[in-house]
Amino acid sequence: MAVRVIADRRYVTGQSFTLGALALTDRFVKTDPISDAAYAAIETEIRLQLEVILKSKGTLPLAGLGGTIRNLAAVEVERSDYPLKTLHGFTLTRKELQKTIRQLRQLPLAKRERIAGLNPDRADIILPGAMVVFEVMTRLGVKELQVSESGLREGLFYERFLRDQPEPIISDIREFGILNLARNYDYDQRHADQVRHLAGQLFDQTADLHGYGEEERELLAAATLHDLGMVIGYAGHHKHSQTLIENSGLPGYKPRETALISLLTRYHRKGKPDASGYPGLLRQDDEKRLTCLSALLRTAEYLERGRNAVVSDVRVVWDETCLHLSLAAESSPDVEIWAAERNAAKLMESVFGLRLVFDTVSTGDSAPA
Repeated sequence: MAVRVIADRRYVTGQSFTLGALALTDRFVKTDPISDAAYAAIETEIRLQLEVILKSKGTLPLAGLGGTIRNLAAVEVERSDYPLKTLHGFTLTRKELQKTIRQLRQLPLAKRERIAGLNPDRADIILPGAMVVFEVMTRLGVKELQVSESGLREGLFYERFLRDQPEPIISDIREFGILNLARNYDYDQRHADQVRHLAGQLFDQTADLHGYGEEERELLAAATLHDLGMVIGYAGHHKHSQTLIENSGLPGYKPRETALISLLTRYHRKGKPDASGYPGLLRQDDEKRLTCLSALLRTAEYLERGRNAVVSDVRVVWDETCLHLSLAAESSPDVEIWAAERNAAKLMESVFGLRLVFDTVSTGDSAPA
């Protein structure tokens, strides 16, 4: 087991300990379930070795990786009916971990092997590992840790194949995660880039109306991923996109943000946005946030209906009754306007309380003045 201090995405200092789950089990556990004496001996050993860790009064964020932590997180995922299918970014609290330790301490191996979420192959060694994680959290004064699905293998890969790359190797982890997932499913880059551009323009130019900021704008990264589900099939591809994101996760994004991005892909082409499928993960005001961003993304999608960037840009103005979208187009965008009016106008009007009007079409590559 190792504890590392990271600052500005770089290693600062660290310490390794002989506190592996297997080593502690082999050394101390002789009965099934564990005896009180053995449990106390493991606690004492952990505390003696961790004396070098200073309490931080809860100021340090804590990330956890490795099989023990992933398994402990998986147990809590099953217990809480967590809606995402990826553990990356999951928050494991000290309180939840303490509950799991009590359960593991009481059960014999045969019953531990049947705990939902726990790999049966780890059932014999998981308790000492859980005790180590709990003590680290206690000594650092933190109430929760963020789970990483990356581990030693990923570190070895970067060290072996990317050692000559300038640091940081990944300058923008969010953009890397988005593009990596998109490329894995052979996305249509030109179409996705244009939809993302138009959605961003609509977001920026209506900011005074919707009041959202950079956090919400980053969620429009969904524009890059909205058609992922096409790899499965066109019919229902918006639902397939949601499922692929739920199962794959997005490095750099918090679980709540991943859920919102998956929902944006779900509603990029039709349907009334509904945030109820992620209990305990989304905030109370996320329904409104989702609806607004879905309206902008859907409008951008249908303005790129022909997948040929006929609409190269958009300019938005409004008055007391209408939201006017002026389009820059290389040729007449009749199909795009028809598609947007038919499929996106109603949602846009419900968000902004204004009638959507496409009132100017220009020819050329730049947005109309």
